[in-house]
Amino acid sequence: MYLGGFQITDVGWLGPQAVYCDFDSPYVDGWLWQLYANRTLIGSTRLPSERRVVGQLVPSISPTPLTLVRIAVGDINVDYGNQIPRQPWNRFRLRWTTSGSANVARFAVKRSAVPGGPASLFVAYVPFSGDGEYSFDPEPVDGSGVWTYAIVPEDTAGSEGAPISSAVSVMLPPDDVSADDAGKRFTVNVSAGVSTVAFRY
Repeated sequence: MYLGGFQITDVGWLGPQAVYCDFDSPYVDGWLWQLYANRTLIGSTRLPSERRVVGQLVPSISPTPLTLVRIAVGDINVDYGNQIPRQPWNRFRLRWTTSGSANVARFAVKRSAVPGGPASLFVAYVPFSGDGEYSFDPEPVDGSGVWTYAIVPEDTAGSEGAPISSAVSVMLPPDDVSADDAGKRFTVNVSAGVSTVAFRY
């Protein structure tokens, strides 16, 4: 995985949940490109000559850092997310493994309504397809703090089994400052050699 050898020329939305990243690079043969939202792989090129990567991304009020990486053609299916530096973000993936399960029809995913609260808010169902590894990508949360999640097995009658709990520490960048009536985000006053910058959220 390489973080150099290219220049990003444009980034934008292609639809309600799709983003694109255009770039230039002198590398033509032997390389492909992956796009990460924070540390989550969201898209990749299929040909060395392609200069646009499209990825799936759910919009959020919190800023989303995008990272473009260059990889060898043979590594197209390798996820390098764990090698990208950690950054504040409000998205994550839940993973769990099952074994010896009996009479399980599905998993109910629940989370706390606010940071620090119990996992009592229903989020979604994940169908049971046999023992093995499962994953689920929750919707972005809207605040910093410790969010509690629970994976609850259910049988066909809806009876719940013992939950699997997980606490996720989320740290978000501050909200952008608000624009005033003139469309400005900052007011600067200079008096006696002192600059005062005023803004509001």
